[in-house]
Amino acid sequence: MFPSINYASAHEDYNSQDQTIGNYEVQVATNPEIPSANQIFKLSFRILNHQSASNILNSLNTQTSEVDNFRMGVRIYYNDQLVGTIPVQSFKGGEWSTSYVFHESGNHIVYVDLYDVGPNGKTLTYTFNVSVLNVFGPLFRWIISEWV
Repeated sequence: MFPSINYASAHEDYNSQDQTIGNYEVQVATNPEIPSANQIFKLSFRILNHQSASNILNSLNTQTSEVDNFRMGVRIYYNDQLVGTIPVQSFKGGEWSTSYVFHESGNHIVYVDLYDVGPNGKTLTYTFNVSVLNVFGPLFRWIISEWV
């Protein structure tokens, strides 16, 4: 059985999140921070490898680094309906970004499938929430930025 450390935490940015399963961490971020429906935005991914120590004596020696390459696919759901996919692709380096458009405001669930990294080459699936604003999104962003 594959021992896993499974945690998720949020960054300072509203739609910037990370989740770790086993030795792999996936970070997701949007730019602008809160996308608006029917507006192009940048969806970014970063994949990190937490090399585990070989024994308890050197367990404080854990290193984190971007992976050299990875295979990833993305599924996007809105109200439990599949509304978009990014086909499985191979990437060099530990980061990748794409332009994307959400067509509905509200919460979208983004499933990131990281291939060949789990035990016996298993696929690991990471789950993220991405909030999308309606046409009044820019006004909301302005109000928030003025009060912060």
